[in-house]
Amino acid sequence: MPGSSRRRSSKRKNCLLKEKIEIRGVSARCSVSQVYDVMQGLSERKKELVREIGFAGLLSFPPITHMDNKFAVWVMCCVDALEHCIVVDADKKIKFDKHDVGLLFGIPTGGKTVEVKSKRKKEVVSRVWCEMIGIKDSRNRSIKAILDVIQREHGSVMSYGECVSFKLAFVVYVLSTVLAPGSRYDYVFLHYLDALEDPMEIASYDWSEYVFRKVLGGIKQMRNVLTSGKKVPNITGCSLFLQVLYLDSIDLGPWSIEDKGLPRVCFFSGDRFKYMIGADTKDCTKDRKLRTFGIRPEGGRLFHIVSSIDLEVGSRITATVAAFVDNYGRQRFRDGDCNYLNAPGAVEMLSDMCSAYANGKQDFMIGIRPKVVALKISDLLCKMFGFVELDVHFVDALIGCIKYRDATLYGGLHCVRWRHFVHCNFMESLLARNFDKGGVVATSNFAMEYVGYDVSSCKMVFFPSRLPDRWVCYAWRPDVQKMVVFDPLSFMGDGNVIFQFHEDMFELLMDALTQVQGLLCSPWVVGGIKPSLEIVNAADGFVRKNRSGLACLYFCCMFDGLCVRGGDSMADVGLEAPVIIAEAVDAMKPWMHLQ
Repeated sequence: MPGSSRRRSSKRKNCLLKEKIEIRGVSARCSVSQVYDVMQGLSERKKELVREIGFAGLLSFPPITHMDNKFAVWVMCCVDALEHCIVVDADKKIKFDKHDVGLLFGIPTGGKTVEVKSKRKKEVVSRVWCEMIGIKDSRNRSIKAILDVIQREHGSVMSYGECVSFKLAFVVYVLSTVLAPGSRYDYVFLHYLDALEDPMEIASYDWSEYVFRKVLGGIKQMRNVLTSGKKVPNITGCSLFLQVLYLDSIDLGPWSIEDKGLPRVCFFSGDRFKYMIGADTKDCTKDRKLRTFGIRPEGGRLFHIVSSIDLEVGSRITATVAAFVDNYGRQRFRDGDCNYLNAPGAVEMLSDMCSAYANGKQDFMIGIRPKVVALKISDLLCKMFGFVELDVHFVDALIGCIKYRDATLYGGLHCVRWRHFVHCNFMESLLARNFDKGGVVATSNFAMEYVGYDVSSCKMVFFPSRLPDRWVCYAWRPDVQKMVVFDPLSFMGDGNVIFQFHEDMFELLMDALTQVQGLLCSPWVVGGIKPSLEIVNAADGFVRKNRSGLACLYFCCMFDGLCVRGGDSMADVGLEAPVIIAEAVDAMKPWMHLQ
């Protein structure tokens, strides 16, 4: 069928465009950063005039200081222009029409159609632009000139002509900057001028439908440029509408907006807008030049966990510093739909706390005492996605979290565990040849008064170790006296050299285990069976050198003594390891502290 063919073609174009925006720079004419300041600077009389023309929702416009243009293009590429929906994936489609524009911005929906004409008669332009708005030169189509009209000072009482001038200038300004920006910088297009000839009839026009048409036109124009292989010169139409609609329709955990008030845009402050986009970012290089979006199942969960903690702690900090911040208070807007916190000091303090990629100023103490580590959220995500290798302190902190999670499974069984994780300092002491069976390292890892359970009852004991160039993990099965060495990158080196190294480490480890027998409630039976050594790697698909720590962490959590649960391959470790970290962070949530 012709219609289905067009839809298939549209889907193929969507896939192509989503790939291209990762390498193409983009820009936009949507100037949202100034709109909030303009709205806040209006007098009460001018705000009343805005309500008279039906644009009251824009008085609640949020302080969005920056637009993520790559995210804007990604959302636009997801739009099926024929069905009027944002296609997130095969199971998620977000339908929209002109009514959504009205609900989102609080502008008139329904009524007379705003006619679009490419050329205007000189007398119409002269009457509306020069006489009614008050710009003397009809060739001056600058947005700055319109802004001057809006911000013009008046006396205590505005005349009829001044009211008309303000109303028309206001409509032109919001259309040119947010609702329907054109392709030229600082330029006003007068395609809709007929709807402004009678100031008393402005509210009777279907402005939502006009913005809706411009959104679809902007998508078509952008796709034509992208498919031609050119850099996007600018984004036209209201890209903010699509971004807010998308973010308001998906589940982003603690960043999802539960309030059902209107207009919807008023809930998207600059920080929330940035953090919601960060929570929906699937993948990102360290310099953020290449990014892909769409609900991510692995990283999203971790971001939600950390963000929920940030929100809880942030509210307490805000309450604490409130008394010390100038002009603190909550300002409720006219209809009571939206609250804004007017506390500059508190906002500055909290602005970077939940950022997915920015280097936040606030460090988190993560882990179970005494094994804790201070990390910024950006550092945590870099480690999770393998941009940098895991360090010893981070792995120790996560081991403590995993042990705490295991403890919840054995709440009714005193001193019993199936597995035991030894902290990295134990293997470090062996490598440094300074192991002491009566020292703190030995007792803190094996003595019952420190670990809280009988290590000798465990069926598996894991020894993660950080070598100079990679991570490895030794897994000891006391019942069969077998040592399994997980060396994820062993296939990349000389097999004989690597095997000899692990044999030497095996002997050191067995000697150390013999020495710690006195710390156990029931000493292991050593002897009778010659201990065996087996080396496994991740050659099936895991070759990233800076992810060996993630692989070892995955091995510790999923190895049952015979195989890695869920399959013998480590090919999916890049997806599964972040989930392990997320679960570990979730487990230690009650123990998380701020410095």
